[in-house]
Amino acid sequence: LRNVGIQPYPPDFPRVLRGPPDLMDLTLVSRVLRAEIIPLRIPYLLAISDVHPAAIAGADDTADNIRQTNGFNVASTLIRNYAAYREARNNYRTVLDWGGRHSRARNAEADYLALACEVFPTFDIDVTPLTKRLRELTPHGT
Repeated sequence: LRNVGIQPYPPDFPRVLRGPPDLMDLTLVSRVLRAEIIPLRIPYLLAISDVHPAAIAGADDTADNIRQTNGFNVASTLIRNYAAYREARNNYRTVLDWGGRHSRARNAEADYLALACEVFPTFDIDVTPLTKRLRELTPHGT
């Protein structure tokens, strides 16, 4: 679209890019950021996803490394890899709509809500209802 002068989104519309937790797997995302997003000064946030729940500390270190080494804008929220995402998707739903008290579905919901709370203020969207729900899901933190 850009080649014909059409912008699919306004130029200042923030992009959220998804990236794996392994540095080697981020090569493609890094290329897109350097070649397409950053030169055009398009706001973006790189969200690290598919993080094994037991590997959160390592993924935090990876996110810090990406910030420091590449200067990329990386979300503080890490999206953990739970079967609840696949189960919801296979039933044409999101984890936000996945009912019940299934703890992993609620953890997955908390991850998405936390990321939304990082992104939505960019659009001047009030995140008060989201933060309230997030506190209900994570009374002691995640």
